[in-house]
Amino acid sequence: MTRISPSRGERGFTQLLTTMPTEVKLHGRSPWQPAIRLSGESKRAAASSATASRNIPPSTPPGIPTAHSPTDRAHGPLRRRVANKMALFTRAGRGAAAQTGFTMIELLVVVAIAGLVASIILVALSTVRINARDSARRSTMRQLQTALELYYDRNNRYPSTSSNWYSSEPGDLYSNNSGNWIPGLTPTYVSALPRDPRGGESPYVPLRCLVGTKSAYLYKSDETNYKLLANCSPEGTWSDTDPFYDPLRPNWSLMLCSGPPACDW
Repeated sequence: MTRISPSRGERGFTQLLTTMPTEVKLHGRSPWQPAIRLSGESKRAAASSATASRNIPPSTPPGIPTAHSPTDRAHGPLRRRVANKMALFTRAGRGAAAQTGFTMIELLVVVAIAGLVASIILVALSTVRINARDSARRSTMRQLQTALELYYDRNNRYPSTSSNWYSSEPGDLYSNNSGNWIPGLTPTYVSALPRDPRGGESPYVPLRCLVGTKSAYLYKSDETNYKLLANCSPEGTWSDTDPFYDPLRPNWSLMLCSGPPACDW
């Protein structure tokens, strides 16, 4: 068989085809490729795909597939809903970022609420402090009562004040006796004589205490009997069933006594 060699022109044309980039297209095909005869259905599919690629909406968020290609028509509505949701969230975020301040009404409401909470806290703290001072007074008077009974057991008498009232507060209406307001009780029976938790001028003068008196412990004894008071107290509430209740001073003193007749002093 005789082999026919290609001519120089044919070899040049073949070399040009091999070096030509395949991406170069002209009307959907390479300029050097022969036209492909398409069926009617294939032509319609190709035209629809080209139209969809040219008509992608510019508002579609990046990364969200579109439903314009023929193969994606089944998922088109779902993807459109996702795109709409993302657009709504984006607009809501911009609106929230733009609203950075408070109105005058909002500030007034906040200030009013803060004032109300502060007043409630102050009232609660005041009540707690009052109850704590009253509890301390009762506890101190019980300790002094125990010390007085120990003194009596050893000395067969109570520390005497010659039937005068002595006060735990200097400058009180009653004598402070230089701080030794229960004579002879320290240091054997108590380490130091106590003072009222509030002390000094009482806010209940003259409504509940005698003018000139202070918040103080008072002591009176004739050696045989004694009476111990927490003057200008209690600060909280109490009743006639309180074991510290003084019938002679129902509004302004807590009381402990050795028994009649001292309880009526």
